[in-house]
Amino acid sequence: MDPLNDAAANYLGYMLADRGVRLAESVKYIKDALKIEPNNGAYLDSLGWAYHKMNRNEMAQGPLEKAVKLIPKDPTIRQHLGYVYLGLGEKAKALQEWETALKFAHKEGSSSDFGPQQAAKLRREVNHLKRQVGQPGSPVVQN
Repeated sequence: MDPLNDAAANYLGYMLADRGVRLAESVKYIKDALKIEPNNGAYLDSLGWAYHKMNRNEMAQGPLEKAVKLIPKDPTIRQHLGYVYLGLGEKAKALQEWETALKFAHKEGSSSDFGPQQAAKLRREVNHLKRQVGQPGSPVVQN
């Protein structure tokens, strides 16, 4: 209703992208939000995630890397960047981002919505990726 409400535009765009529906429309909403707040890490994460959902990982990489620089301890952003790296064939970078996401997921006072179920799913993906790349060491343990 309010075309200048950047938070609402980003939220709508992110929700569409996260569900994998109306992706071109989701990018439009997120870009509208970024016109108002171009250095908002959450909005950059949304844009990168939408591009990833469109299988445009090359386009997703830049916004997500910038988002990580702006909000380095957000496990969701790190998880998203890991998926992009994986989509680009950079398994070592993906693993590094996912392990960092799990480290930050357990920090007290984290403002992220990265919950225990999301952490458990990512932990399984980390262990699977470690086996794929033949990385020595034990699987990531649950806290």
